[in-house]
Amino acid sequence: MKHTLTVCLLLFILPCLRLYPQEALTAREGELPLDNPYVTVDLDPVANDAATITAPSDRVQFQNIPFRLVKKSGAGNLFLKPIGWSAVKNEDDEYPGYIARYDSKPDPKKPADPTRARVEIPVGDYQTLWLLAATDNDAALSDVVTFRVGIAEGQARVTYHDVVARIPRAGDKTVSLPNVVKTIATPTGNIYLIRVPFAKAISQDFKDRLGMELDITKELRIAINLPDPNRFQLRPLGLPSGVHIYGLTLERSPILMEVTATEPGNVFNQPQTPTFDLNINHIRDQNGKYALQTVAERDDGLVVTNAHPEIHFIYGRSYANSFMKRTLTVPVPDRGHYNLKINLLQGDTLITSRETTFALLAPDTRKHRDESPFGTWDFGGVHFTPNDPDLLGPLYVKAGLRYGMASSILPEWGRKKYGVLTGQDDRVRGTNEVAAIKAAMTKDPEMMPPARFLTFHEGAISGPHLTRTPDVFTGKTYKMDEAEEKQFKAMQQEAEESFRAGKEAFPNVEIMFGNTVPHVLEEFLRHKFPRKLLDKIGNESGSFMRIPEGQPLDYVDNNAGLWMMRQIADHYGYKDLELRQCLEICYPGSNPGNHSEQTQAAYLVRHAMHSLAWKIPVFRPLCITDMGNSYYYSNWGSTGMCHAWPNVSPKEAYVSYATMTQMLDGAKFERIVPTGSPVVYAVEFRRKDDKLVTCLWTVRGSRELALEVPIREEDRLVNMMGRERKLKEEDDKVKIEISTDPVYLVTRRPIEKIIPGAVVQEDRPTGKTFVISPLDKLADWTIEKEPSSELEVYNFLNPRRKGDFTYREAASFDGKKDAIEVKPKLPVPGPVYLQMYSVMNLNKPVEIPGEPTEIGLMVNGNGGWGRLIFELEDAGGQRWVSIGAEQAGPPNSWMADWFSAEDFKKLKSSNLSDWNSDDPWARSFINFEGWRYLKFPLPGQYPGDGYHWPCNSQWRFSGDGVVKYPLKFKKLTVTMPEKVLYMTRYEPVPRQEIYLKDLMVSYEPAEKAFVGE
Repeated sequence: MKHTLTVCLLLFILPCLRLYPQEALTAREGELPLDNPYVTVDLDPVANDAATITAPSDRVQFQNIPFRLVKKSGAGNLFLKPIGWSAVKNEDDEYPGYIARYDSKPDPKKPADPTRARVEIPVGDYQTLWLLAATDNDAALSDVVTFRVGIAEGQARVTYHDVVARIPRAGDKTVSLPNVVKTIATPTGNIYLIRVPFAKAISQDFKDRLGMELDITKELRIAINLPDPNRFQLRPLGLPSGVHIYGLTLERSPILMEVTATEPGNVFNQPQTPTFDLNINHIRDQNGKYALQTVAERDDGLVVTNAHPEIHFIYGRSYANSFMKRTLTVPVPDRGHYNLKINLLQGDTLITSRETTFALLAPDTRKHRDESPFGTWDFGGVHFTPNDPDLLGPLYVKAGLRYGMASSILPEWGRKKYGVLTGQDDRVRGTNEVAAIKAAMTKDPEMMPPARFLTFHEGAISGPHLTRTPDVFTGKTYKMDEAEEKQFKAMQQEAEESFRAGKEAFPNVEIMFGNTVPHVLEEFLRHKFPRKLLDKIGNESGSFMRIPEGQPLDYVDNNAGLWMMRQIADHYGYKDLELRQCLEICYPGSNPGNHSEQTQAAYLVRHAMHSLAWKIPVFRPLCITDMGNSYYYSNWGSTGMCHAWPNVSPKEAYVSYATMTQMLDGAKFERIVPTGSPVVYAVEFRRKDDKLVTCLWTVRGSRELALEVPIREEDRLVNMMGRERKLKEEDDKVKIEISTDPVYLVTRRPIEKIIPGAVVQEDRPTGKTFVISPLDKLADWTIEKEPSSELEVYNFLNPRRKGDFTYREAASFDGKKDAIEVKPKLPVPGPVYLQMYSVMNLNKPVEIPGEPTEIGLMVNGNGGWGRLIFELEDAGGQRWVSIGAEQAGPPNSWMADWFSAEDFKKLKSSNLSDWNSDDPWARSFINFEGWRYLKFPLPGQYPGDGYHWPCNSQWRFSGDGVVKYPLKFKKLTVTMPEKVLYMTRYEPVPRQEIYLKDLMVSYEPAEKAFVGE
């Protein structure tokens, strides 16, 4: 579509356009002076469309806004139709390593990426983005443009500040969008003067540079890669944008506002009031009166708005007070985590706003931090993280952490100043590396001797050896090939030399066999590695998105990994070998589409409770801050307790960790308190003041508990964010409500009994739905009798065995009518550790209308960690089964143990689900009691470029991995374990049966259905 804007001269030729002089583009001369409030953006490098504006010059002004029009030969505007993400069809090429190509600066030696439109702009605070733009009339193109302001330098730094605008179509007869300032009629359609508010105070984060990037693109959506979902990011996806941009100008904010907290990292302890210093610089030569406002939103949604004294800037002939300092206090009613906006307004107009977070913690009453087991991992400058001990040190102190501040990077004086022991464990590989440590200590007399060594670091024997279930749990024996035998012997020699050299040089050092996987430990113990050369078992379970109560045999889960290592050691006769946690453990992330910050905070505490129940003496989960480069979007990079440098400020995880360390100051694990429920948890600790602290939570939903416990006046209940309330007795019981966020009961006397009460769970969706089956008649279903190799073998973190279940129509149960009861019959053949399965085949497959985003059903759970697996078929005949996308490669050698020789030869590919693809979020697991709507995200594609939805990785597909609608539902698989892991105990659940009702799909928009939970 060609646009032509007629100037004043043409009014005589085209009077029907009714262009008035003040509505026309007028020429301006020369470049704008440096002190001009506007920055005109040169679009020539990215212009890609021939449509032009007829104008007297490429430097014009309209409505007092200057623009620089495109003067590139053959191009007149930036058309966003081809702009998007080049990796949308070849995601493997996007990740040559841990750093995404999208997040990296373009290689100047290579041709420009035609799917990107990036321009350089000066570092500054901008109040408004002004556009001369219009959207194509083609309805197949969207009217959305996204501006990403920041830095994308891959390994060095990645920061995006996104603002989205809608642009009217050229042919619109009426325009109601509030950002349209002026409509300019041309013979070929309208062009619009668009005001896009930005008003973000971000320049203080870019003091180390003069320029930053403006990336112009289409709508952003959550992108999670296939087949292993280990990257979570926002990428331009969906319908191509039809926006044409003819001119783009940035208007500088009249005020530069720099905000710093009076406490490092914005962390305050009561009775402090959160306080911030403001440097305010008025850069416009005009009088002004401005209002300062703070808006603090607490973790539970409470909003506190405070108005502060006005600021007056007065300009005259002989003076100008253009610079001011202000100190703002932000009074808030209670402890917790707060999102903060400091707004500067002129009338009702937002001039600029600084966004950050702060924490208000309880007074620091810790007396035993020097005995604490708690710490974290600290990159100390790597991955664009902070390396200033005077920033990091106070964060460690206020969180009550004893371990951290990596010894290989941060100076010893910093750790000593803040009472921090190194959180880094060195891997030693024989005498040379031990000698190097000794030499370093001689060179630096202040260097502390190592407390711990690692025998290996992320070591494995081979890929096939790693991607299987350890033999203890399957009853099968893995036979190593020649290459694996060679690797194993080398590891044996390394382990022996490492232990002898380490102990000889440092007799008191603790040497952890790890960090590695249970498979390597099993091989060493199977081969009778000398007990005297084994010190401690070192677990390093990354956990990632896994729920802390996750079950064996998924050894990536923290608690399951600890339990599996314990079983392996006991099985091979090493019962006295103690468990330890290595570094870099328990990594729940809060990047886009992964977890919310609230969930991350809760998981951190729950991981800690499981570890402490195993009597782990040193626990170092997460990182002190998020990574500040492209690594942030990986499984590992958003695991900070604080946001990335330079805006280091607390996340909710920081507050939950600080609350926990204060509650457990000087405490020792006492017992797992019986709750009468497999999904209600109570862990008791005894502090040195002889008070008991019991941490309580449940896995899903919320639950009322009645506690039989004698209480005193000083006893209290403290939530995860540190807020507390006194306890009250009713009928000789204390009643509290628990949820997935842990709480702490502080009492003088132990809890005598816990009585679980009413359950509140998620109910069925209220929006658009389609019922596939009411699940009220067994006649609609056939129970398959034949075993399934796919279900039994293809999930190496969760192999299964054929079960024997009874199905019964239940007229009513627990307040709901017409359900199906499912109950396992025991015993059944096979190892007890493998879940049992049974397949329900729908006799008449049901076609599902439209493009649903989630599938689910009502389940009355028994807390037994059974699971529901869905099978569908699309219009192209492709099978979709919710057991995870397949990894690449040939069949693994160990799979031959599960097949006949003839059947093994028939396998054409790996068949195994990849890492993290078999529902690691545990969304399809029955880890709850009572009626709950269990929902699972469906596969599909975004419109336009067809990029897969975020959770396609959780589905095995038989074809090209592209859903063709309509979908057809075919099978529902039910799995159940004989026993569940509850803290450190492996035991049956009180009730075996579950109840199923109302299988359906829902149609929540993808951008809402796939956000992090």
